[in-house]
Amino acid sequence: MDLATIPADNYPTVYENAKTALVECNSIDECKGWTDKAAAMRTYASQMKDESLLRLAAQIRMRAERRVGEILIGTINGKPGPKSKDELRVGNLPQLNTKQTAIDAGLSPFQMKEAQQIAKLKEPEFEALVENQHPVTKKSLTQAYKKQKQTEEIEKGIVHILKSEEGYPLHWVARLRDLTEKCDDFEPEFIGSHLFKNKKNVLSHITKLEQFLAIIKKTAGEYHEHE
Repeated sequence: MDLATIPADNYPTVYENAKTALVECNSIDECKGWTDKAAAMRTYASQMKDESLLRLAAQIRMRAERRVGEILIGTINGKPGPKSKDELRVGNLPQLNTKQTAIDAGLSPFQMKEAQQIAKLKEPEFEALVENQHPVTKKSLTQAYKKQKQTEEIEKGIVHILKSEEGYPLHWVARLRDLTEKCDDFEPEFIGSHLFKNKKNVLSHITKLEQFLAIIKKTAGEYHEHE
């Protein structure tokens, strides 16, 4: 790919071709070839102060990172889960040990972990970040995955509580009732104006509580709809 000869109006075509090629990649080396191209493209774009090319380089790199992660977790053609020996074959050749291949390609354990986190990010969230963030970064994708995982774990825990026969739902109802009753004893404006040094921690707790209660409301509604 000769970066100097790519006209700006050809960027969309270059991007679509890269997307297609990456979907068809079945080896770490192939994906790394694309990350190397994207790195060279980014360097050139920085030198030329070409924001469009810089964005294109980031998009290609993150898609290559995602494909590396898919391969590392045993994903072939975007289908997650364990694979049979036949499914793990490319043509007539069985796939090599992908972890060792990644190490041989120069990827560190941390880089492999990041690639897998990006691969596990749900497709709508991944596409939204890659297409709308200027430019998209590995940090934003891994942070989105961690938030996704946290939400999933909270939802699983709430479902377990709602389905429990040991009285936990009643326990939570009682705790929530106590909290709402205490709300009547204080002026929220007064509390908010006296946070001082604890402001950051308190706001963090409030945000977590808001998210937690919102998920309880959503999950409880969905669960009772199917009863």
